[in-house]
Amino acid sequence: MQRIESVDCFRALAILAVMVIHSLPFADPGSAVGDAFDAATLANQFARFAVPFFFVMTGFFWGVKADTRAHTVAVSITLGKRLLALFVFWSLIYVLPFNTELLFQHGLAGAAEAIGANFHAIADHPARVFFEGTKGHLWFLPALLCCLGVSAVLIAYDRATPLLWLAIVLYAVGLLSKAYADTPLGIAIEFNTRNGPFFGLIFYASGYLLSRHKPKDTWFAGGLALIVFGYVLQLVELDFLHSRFGTTMAQDYVVGTYFLGVGSAMMALSNQPFTRFPGLGVIGPLTLGIYAIHVALIELLYPVRYLVLSPIWDIGFVLLVFCLSFTAVSILARTRIGLRLVA
Repeated sequence: MQRIESVDCFRALAILAVMVIHSLPFADPGSAVGDAFDAATLANQFARFAVPFFFVMTGFFWGVKADTRAHTVAVSITLGKRLLALFVFWSLIYVLPFNTELLFQHGLAGAAEAIGANFHAIADHPARVFFEGTKGHLWFLPALLCCLGVSAVLIAYDRATPLLWLAIVLYAVGLLSKAYADTPLGIAIEFNTRNGPFFGLIFYASGYLLSRHKPKDTWFAGGLALIVFGYVLQLVELDFLHSRFGTTMAQDYVVGTYFLGVGSAMMALSNQPFTRFPGLGVIGPLTLGIYAIHVALIELLYPVRYLVLSPIWDIGFVLLVFCLSFTAVSILARTRIGLRLVA
């Protein structure tokens, strides 16, 4: 399928939003994000459209190819192998220490100790490593694998409706065990329901359902309406949960997050002329590699992260990580093996 330039532009914006989540702009080093409706919390929650967007788009392009049972199996195996290879490779990379502060203070001995601690963590928590890898942000890859596997089995047997209902139930369980855990309806689960299929399946399934329709330019207006509704609902939910139950407002997802993911995907698929920027479009195909590598760069740059306490530097730091990540991935992508690891 020919690349859609507007989708690649939205991918670039989404990966920038992911970096906002992980680099914590506008945050006071001495306080937690989510304790108040301040700039740090708003930036953190505004960026929450990004990961759902990636789930929806993956489900959409998978669905375009999965038009028969044979194609569903073949496409799923190909994508599954690719995701698994990326997950294993980057999990091995993140066994290495990227904390430059540790290296400056303790040298090679500190680095060796950090590597040993990482291996001990793997041995002590194998289940967590299975769902998150050796670095927390890698959870996206096994979660996507779970969504792919569940969707492939059900769609291969023409069970789109059960897939959607299963996704809704899992999302509801996830909400009640995370954002709504402190409410009377909350449930206690010894599992982070951001991982696995709980969070991502509803977005992946929605992407598949969108693939059953031909994108139109009118999708932009519809997607924008969903985005606006999603953000309003998200803020209302967070305010209610925080003021009534003391729940932190730094949530991975709430009910409103669903509309952010689907709305942003519809806007991207509309392919409107004003959503196409060649400068951003070239970043889109490399976003998976940028996602994988950017946390290493955040850790490498940590000594300069809080050198200056300024909103301008906070924004500049995110842009610096973005530029360095793109540069590093672009260099890797110049070789055949490197390209398989970043795109």
